[in-house]
Amino acid sequence: MPQREDIKVIMIESHKGICGAHQSGIKMRWLVRRHDYYWQTILKNYIEYAKGCIKCQIYGPIQRVPAEALHPVTKPWPFRGWAMDIVGKIYPAASNQHTWILVATDYFTKWVEAESYRSISSTGGQILRRSHRPQIRYTRNHHGR
Repeated sequence: MPQREDIKVIMIESHKGICGAHQSGIKMRWLVRRHDYYWQTILKNYIEYAKGCIKCQIYGPIQRVPAEALHPVTKPWPFRGWAMDIVGKIYPAASNQHTWILVATDYFTKWVEAESYRSISSTGGQILRRSHRPQIRYTRNHHGR
């Protein structure tokens, strides 16, 4: 069993030294065990060492797990609830000089309606008048609130 100073040198060299590639704790343990090094807390030491490596924290893979559980929105029948969003300002403008898109999505069927506009005003409901009239409407405001 290597001494404490030797363990530190082994960990440094296997992680970021000549033969290191900033691997995770399990991979580093495998590499060192291949060369007949072993101590009782090898895996725990390597996991802690990898978590403390600044370069691994900066350049490592990003964890894409939501901060909290997702909240599904369920509706009992079609066209009961809609989500609405405005996409724009789009450059360059379309051939008809429209630069904004109003998108409405039904929560139940995932039916999507979209309509382009030259400018935006507080009333843009003709997209919903053309299809089914929603009983509940959800909107997302992207203007700093």
